[in-house]
Amino acid sequence: MRLLEVLKKVAIEFCSHTSLHGMQYTVEPRRALIERLFWRLAIFGALVGSVLSFRAICNAKYFQSQVITSIVATSYPTFTLEQPAITICNANRAFKSSADRFFKTMNFHDESEKEELQHSLPKLIEHFSIPNIRQAISDRHMIMKWTDYLQNNGWTLNEFMLYLSQKCSDMIVGCTIGMTEVDCSDIVSTTRTGLGFCCSVAYMQNRDALLVRHAPESPQKTSIPFVQSGYENGLSFLLNLSQQDSTFSEFYKNSAAVFIHSPMDFPSIHTVKIYISDGAETFSRIKSTGMLYTPGLEDLDPISRQCYMEDEIKLKYFDHYTFGNCFMENHMELLISRCNCLKPQYPNQGIFKECTIFNHLCVNSLTYPHVGGRRIFITINGSRIPCLERCVYSRFSPAVTVGRLDGHQYNTNKPWNGMNVTGLTVLHTFQQSFESRAYKRTALVSHWRKIDYFGNAQYFWRLLLVFYAWLRD
Repeated sequence: MRLLEVLKKVAIEFCSHTSLHGMQYTVEPRRALIERLFWRLAIFGALVGSVLSFRAICNAKYFQSQVITSIVATSYPTFTLEQPAITICNANRAFKSSADRFFKTMNFHDESEKEELQHSLPKLIEHFSIPNIRQAISDRHMIMKWTDYLQNNGWTLNEFMLYLSQKCSDMIVGCTIGMTEVDCSDIVSTTRTGLGFCCSVAYMQNRDALLVRHAPESPQKTSIPFVQSGYENGLSFLLNLSQQDSTFSEFYKNSAAVFIHSPMDFPSIHTVKIYISDGAETFSRIKSTGMLYTPGLEDLDPISRQCYMEDEIKLKYFDHYTFGNCFMENHMELLISRCNCLKPQYPNQGIFKECTIFNHLCVNSLTYPHVGGRRIFITINGSRIPCLERCVYSRFSPAVTVGRLDGHQYNTNKPWNGMNVTGLTVLHTFQQSFESRAYKRTALVSHWRKIDYFGNAQYFWRLLLVFYAWLRD
């Protein structure tokens, strides 16, 4: 009994001096008994509610989970992780020399039709590059006329835009790997991206009928050495971003967007990217972060482990499964099912027609899925499966340093002898460090059972009953 009296005295002293709201009202002798009882019941109810809420959260988030994510090391070897792909998109989307060649070779009903189409060409390119419902309605007549003309002459909008775009060999005029010059055609290929047709290094996507027909390069004859860090082990490009022959620029003229992404990931408008401009030397230091898993994780089902193993899921429109490609495929399924077409910026195996001005209202009514929103599903072999991350993947964060070029000083290495330097720029990309941060997923069923045992609700109830006993008068 003496122990209970001591505990009661300590509890009353604690309640009298604590800053927790309402606790002091339960022990103040000046307050009426009914008031003290009310506050004790209110606090007791609040504690019970918090315990039940905590228990529900633990059940949903932890007790039922069989996987834990932890840091492997902050100095994990970078060369063992997935290495990045580089995609360069010139802001200049169409070139006058290509357009002039088109108008010289094609047939027109009369000279007025030719002049009308020439005058409205920038509107068509703008509609392709930056779809905007207000712009499309105001210029609908001319865009529809262009669409009809191309279709009547056996052209698709994608084929026309590829024809007008700059060839990779014209934009990327020099390449070095680890301070050694290489033939750019050995490592660079034309690819489709969220910004249109661009030039990629180490990107793996072949399910595109248009590019297979019109840009059948077979690059990657030379390995890309991102496995080592430092400027001297990186990849450098000499780029021609001049707008002198350009008829339309998507963003700032004499500039380019550079996507840094997984070789398996489609470079969409949401992909990590940097912007470079002419007359500058840009150093892009890439910081890698990896996700791994420990043996035993593959024994769990994908929902329990919240990821897919390599080649566990085969996508319909992409060569490889990634979280980003799954989101893209979800949007492509919506376009096909509701609008019966695919946007020109999306890979197309030639099975579906491309969306034109006639599908514009339908396309704009569909919102692009957001990563932070609800869970996204795709259809594989008649079954709906959720979009989850891969169990092994890498993320890339670029840090950029830019300096202005002095043509005469830099040209001591002879990179642009005999050419017009207007619009030229140099891009260096390399791994920032030999070491990276890496995480791992581990199946720890027994770990959660221990937490469940020690966190069982019966102990909370007993603690609450003891606490209430201390506060009795």
